[in-house]
Amino acid sequence: SAVELSDNERGELIERLALAAKKEPAQMEWSYLLGRLLNAQGDFQQAADVFAEILAALPEHATQDRAATMTLLAQARFFANDQVADEDIYGLVKRSLELAPEQRQTMGIAGILAFELGHFAAAVEHWKGLYIGMPDGPESQSLGQGIERAASLAAEQGEEIDLSWMERAQIKVF
Repeated sequence: SAVELSDNERGELIERLALAAKKEPAQMEWSYLLGRLLNAQGDFQQAADVFAEILAALPEHATQDRAATMTLLAQARFFANDQVADEDIYGLVKRSLELAPEQRQTMGIAGILAFELGHFAAAVEHWKGLYIGMPDGPESQSLGQGIERAASLAAEQGEEIDLSWMERAQIKVF
């Protein structure tokens, strides 16, 4: 069974993590844990500030860590912005995908943000990578419906999208 922290325990843990992060800035794990905890308890703006500090401190060559941090930063900013997408948040996610194109969670978030911003063809492209790697089932069917909706809205904007890649291979037993 899971043990929940009391509000006092959570507050103390946040204080200690913040102190550890300040005391040992080279140990980014403290800041990472702090950001994740703040995010989990709904302090999205504070979490975003922590993730922005981590991103600024990460070396350019740490591409996987930078990509993961950009995604966490985008998520925190999205929730801090009352779940309203904007081009800055979407730009962070796109940069994350440039660094780590196979990140499935980031593909999903990019698709949602693109869709919300009216970039329907881009939403289809982001979701395509997810869809192709999914087994047939309720999740892929739901995602497929989202892809078809985005393609339909793109067509209304004059962009035709070929969805032939969505056809699933089927095994027929005779």
